[in-house]
Amino acid sequence: MTVIDTPFGRVGGLICWENYMPLARTAMYAQGIDIYVAPTADARDSWQSTIRHIACEGRCFVLSCNQFATKESYPADLAYYPDIEQDPEVLSRGKRDCGPVR
Repeated sequence: MTVIDTPFGRVGGLICWENYMPLARTAMYAQGIDIYVAPTADARDSWQSTIRHIACEGRCFVLSCNQFATKESYPADLAYYPDIEQDPEVLSRGKRDCGPVR
């Protein structure tokens, strides 16, 4: 959980479920983070509330992105492909617009 100096400010981040861990976030805030990076696989609408909360709590900018994946992204010979065969074509919808979070 390192925050590094860059020409744009102090940058650091956590991934996916780590962002739900208050002590991990506190460790980032204690290092004076300015830009918090939060990549995730969480495509739920509630993720927007989570990153807004982190921005307010940490008094920092938050950059968050979500993966976009379709069934076509996975090879048909994948051992678990039968598990997704009946799923919709878009498996992870990503997020196109998260709006301001600071």
